[in-house]
Parts: sequence; structure tokens; C-alpha cells
Amino acid sequence: MKKNLKKILSAMLVTVLLVCMGTTVALADTTAPTGDNHTYTAYQIFSGTQAEGSAELGSVEWGNGINWDGANGFLAALKASSDFGTTNPFESCTDAASVAVAMKEWSDGSANAKAFAKLARKYVTNNGTEVEDGDTLDAGYYLVIDTTTTVGEGDAYNLALLQLTQKGEFKIAAKNSVPEVLKQVKDGDAYAKANNAAIGDTVSFKITTAVPSTATQYDKYDFIIHDTLSAGLTLTDGTVKVYINGSTTAASDADYTFALNGQSFTITLKKALEKAGQAVVVEYDAVLNSGAAIGTTGNTNTATVEYSNNPMEEESTGTTPPSYSITYTTQLNVFKVDGTNNNAPLKGAKFTLKKGTEPIAENVEAVLVDGKYVANFKGLEEGTYTLVESVIPAGYNPIEDITFTIVCEEPEVVDDVTKTCTWTIAEDGSDVKYVAEDNAFEVTVKNQKGNTLPETGGIGTKIFYVIGAILVAGAAILLITRKRMSKADR
Repeated sequence: MKKNLKKILSAMLVTVLLVCMGTTVALADTTAPTGDNHTYTAYQIFSGTQAEGSAELGSVEWGNGINWDGANGFLAALKASSDFGTTNPFESCTDAASVAVAMKEWSDGSANAKAFAKLARKYVTNNGTEVEDGDTLDAGYYLVIDTTTTVGEGDAYNLALLQLTQKGEFKIAAKNSVPEVLKQVKDGDAYAKANNAAIGDTVSFKITTAVPSTATQYDKYDFIIHDTLSAGLTLTDGTVKVYINGSTTAASDADYTFALNGQSFTITLKKALEKAGQAVVVEYDAVLNSGAAIGTTGNTNTATVEYSNNPMEEESTGTTPPSYSITYTTQLNVFKVDGTNNNAPLKGAKFTLKKGTEPIAENVEAVLVDGKYVANFKGLEEGTYTLVESVIPAGYNPIEDITFTIVCEEPEVVDDVTKTCTWTIAEDGSDVKYVAEDNAFEVTVKNQKGNTLPETGGIGTKIFYVIGAILVAGAAILLITRKRMSKADR
């Protein structure tokens, strides 16, 4: 956009007054826009004269930017409209000056001013002028329309605005607003951007957003919440609840529709225009399943809001930047080796893992994987654990129980992006360690062979050696004797 537009687009409020034939005329609501890259076209509704340094407009006539004449013109539309309350203030109007007088009691940002701008945008001509802040235009009262070619993510076309030239210099009071969305996961007693959990745990989520107050400027307004769970999370049926406008009672089917598609669901507000300016909160539960990502990767849950973004085109929608929450989980790999045989892989062991005093996995067998016997305990949250060798390989001595504490350091959150979680082991003297390349905790368990103990009360083995030697010698003598006797017979 042009060089001075950014300054105006950052303004929070511009108040503009129009005086028509000595009467004040209200303007449409004006607040800050969402972006600084918009272009605008001004359409002159009223023309007139202004004294130097004055905002008062005299000799009011129809401007060249509005189709006002005839049965299908703007004046006829004003006279026939039902958008200005029970009594139409324009019913007896015959020209631009009388229309201006009919507007004199309206306050800035009033519903009537908004209705006037909404109706006027349907009757503009091709005589619009592209404008930027500070341009000098002919004295008059203008409808300003956002003519940006394309708006980006989290942006919207500005609503049609009523503006007045002041002291010969045009001021753009750009205005639009778009939804924001915040996705959180319950961590302890509060909601946060990340947590950690064990496989099988129920995880609670919250989406916080609101319908923009400017939705009332639209003839039709769409407001759709999109949520996508990672493969490691399974939505719990019947837990999705929607709360509107701060209510502690869940909304009913009359307020929204719910649609589930695989790992994603949508919540579409009904009659979103009636909910302009109201907060919307969605809460639900999911279970961390066996497909959960392990270690530092995390299991991401994403929420966005799809919303109407162009008051001139009913079917045009935009999408907010995504908001994330992440649930982390980890894993313990137990490697079983022979401590008396160069730490060779050793089969026959089973392990039980306890969290506190409660077993969370019992008699998990160490199986052969890539030449190593390993027992896997997948899907652990932070906490203190005890590893017990519940089945000991035959001929080997048991190990002492191994107690260790794992910690998930709170990830830093910057601009709604959660950085990688860091898993650590508390300094408790155990041999458990976190191996980043394997994305898991590991421990090597060594068993020592049992001892060969002395025996008493037996005859031992030497006698069997002696008897065996005698028998062998006797057999040899017998064989030689038979050969000699055979020769003598010849």
C-alpha cells in the first residue's frame, strides 16, 4: 500500500463529524483494522462546500459516487428500508439535503449509521477514487470500501465506512476485526499450552475464541471452529461442550452443529450475527493412545476459526492462524545383559514398573530386538518410578529395585508456538538416563550368575573315573587275547 497508510491503520480510533446545513450527522463505527497492506476506494455520497479549516459541509448535493435517482436508486432504497427502526427517518426525504437532515440525531457508530453504510455500498457507481491517508479530495461525505486484491491469514476486508473530508485533507478510518483463537490443554488444575501424560490417560482441552463485534456489519456471517487431533489422541465420545457468552451452561443443538471427520471436527455456530461480540468456549476430552509420539516430538492438537472476511461477498471466508497445544509422553527401555559374561544379551527376564506404589505394567518380558534383550515401557508421564525384576533368569541372582524420577521441563511458548519439550532425569543416583537419539529413557540391568557351592555326603566323581578306566583296560586285554588264540588255532 502507499507510504502513509500504515500510520493510519495502526490508529485505534478516528472520530469524524459531519455537519450538514448546521446539523451533525453520525458516522459508521471506526476502529483499528487487522492489517497494514490494504487498499481503499472512496465513493462520494454527498458533495458540498467547506470553509477553510472547517469540517462543516454546506450546500449538500448527491455525490458522483452513488446511484441515487430513480425507483432503483439509493434514495428509493433508503425510503423503503426497514433497517432504521420502527419509523423510517427517510420516508419523506426528496433530496440529499433532506437525507442529511434525517441523520442529524444519530451518534457515531450507531446501528443506524452502520445500516446506512451497509445499504450505500450496494449503490456505488464506477466513479470511485483510490485513496490513502492524507489525500486531498473534493469536499464531501464518502463511503470508503476496502478494495484489497487478497487478504492473508488472520485478516479480513474492512467494512464499508462513512468518512468526511476535513480541512481539505482526507482521513482513512479503516476498520475491521477478525476472530482470535487460543488452544490450551489442562496441566494439573489449570489450562496451559502443553502438558505431559501417560498412554491411557484422559486429556482435557479448551478452545477460546469470540465472534467479532463487527459481524453485525455483514448480511451473513460464518463462524466455524476447526479442531484437529494428532494420531496419538482419540476424542472421547460425548465430551464436546460449547459455552457461549460466558454461560456456565452448555449450549444446545439450537446454537451450533457438530461434525466429526476422522481426527478432525468442526463446530459451526448458528445465527452467528446474533452472537456478535460474544465469547465462545469449547471444551472436550481425549485419550492418549498407543500411537502417541514419544519423547520430545509431542502430540499436537490444532485449532483454527474460519470466518466471513468480506462484507461485499457473502461466501468469502478467511482462517485464523492456527493455535496449538501439545501433549508429551515418554518411554523407558530396559536392556538385559549378563554381568558375568562381558554384558552379553541375557534372556529369561521379566520386569514390573511401578509409579509410586502402584504397578502400571507387570511382568513385561525382555525380548530379542536387534541382538539385544529389551523390555519397553511406552507412554510415561513425569513422576517417580520403581523398576522391579519380577522374573529372574534361571541360574542368576536378582537385582536390587531401581527407583528413578523423570521430569518434563516446561516448554517455552513464543507467539503461540510451543518449543520442544526437554525430558530429564532427577539426580537420584540411578543408572537411568535419557538418550536423545533414541527419544527415550534407558537403563541396562546386569544379572550376575549364581555361585557353585560345595556339597557333602556323596561318594564324589573320582570312583566313576577309576571304574571307567578299569573297564576300558579290561576290554583292551580281552581283545588282544582273542586275537592270539585265533592265530594259535591256525
